[in-house]
Amino acid sequence: MSRSLEHNQIPFDKIEKYVLGKLSAKEKHALELQALEDPFLQDAIDGYIANPKTLHYFKQHKTKFKTNKVFKSYLTVFGILFFLIGGALYLNNQSLQNKTSVDKKIVDNTFKKHAKINTQKEFEIIPQAIDTLIALPIEEQINQTEISLLQNNKKSFEKQQSDAQKNDFNTPPAHIDLIDVNDDLDEDEEIINPITVETIKIYPFVYFYDLSVVDYTKYENRTKTIEKVTYTLSGTEAMFENQNSKQTSELVEKKLIVPYMNYLEETMYYFSKGKYKNALKRFEIIKQQYTNDLNALFYGGLSNFNLARFNKALNDFTKIIDLNNNPFYEDALWYRAKTYHKLNQNNKALQDLETLVLVSKYYQKQAVELIKIIKKQ
Repeated sequence: MSRSLEHNQIPFDKIEKYVLGKLSAKEKHALELQALEDPFLQDAIDGYIANPKTLHYFKQHKTKFKTNKVFKSYLTVFGILFFLIGGALYLNNQSLQNKTSVDKKIVDNTFKKHAKINTQKEFEIIPQAIDTLIALPIEEQINQTEISLLQNNKKSFEKQQSDAQKNDFNTPPAHIDLIDVNDDLDEDEEIINPITVETIKIYPFVYFYDLSVVDYTKYENRTKTIEKVTYTLSGTEAMFENQNSKQTSELVEKKLIVPYMNYLEETMYYFSKGKYKNALKRFEIIKQQYTNDLNALFYGGLSNFNLARFNKALNDFTKIIDLNNNPFYEDALWYRAKTYHKLNQNNKALQDLETLVLVSKYYQKQAVELIKIIKKQ
């Protein structure tokens, strides 16, 4: 169920604008994506199509409901039931009273429009291995807000460092006192300091939902290269069939070759909304075609982490680290260290953290703080 509908009121005004064709293409697409994941929202849209007068009545009386605490807590459920029951009574009344041919034509057109919406709705199927996963508690997840804040802070920090170097060429590099992370370790567990990292290449970046991604259309000229598979339900739904027809609905597969960045943007939408199963399924498809895709490895690793697939997350982060010369290198080290810490593999976590202290000015402070925490445990 969509979180916005689970905790808030149904967006009645937006539903009305959607049906009347008053939403922009972007707003329409966003609402359709939301309805695809949320049957309650879809039912609300369907209820309005069946009986627009029901929405008008409910909007007129909504203010009264807001003043009552009991009604306020059940407003969403009441709205859905009001749509469904009101629509059903309206349609039944139309049939029993045998209204004029003009009214029948309006109802028939409504039926056809509604049936078309439902039977042509496209959706994707999530593999069972992903669909059965249980996400971590929200407070333990690495969500869009955290990643966006980290990336913005890191960008500002790097700019400050660059400006400082331009203003004073004689300023010595920033120094931080290192703590001996080899203390209290057995001889065979001592950490070996890594070799310094090469200078990072310049990668073109764009932002989807305030999240930074590599623009591979400029880096590797990727255009129409991702196969997108969706399904539709063929045939007319049972509630719209006459007595002489039979239910003939079946899944119809549709394959499209879409531009890489378009597919990635849709995938990042799912990630930004915390729909990690949908996002992970798509990141896996990208990795099948592009083994070392940095976007799929990094955000796929975070999706795996949030879905408690920690070993899978380690594999994704390790591939980024092994590639070495890339803009996600430091971030992958940081989140691999946190993943090791989550698995109580603290010696491996310390190795990654010490590497960060040596090679990353931005992560030095955070890495040292986590090292202290781990060594006290």
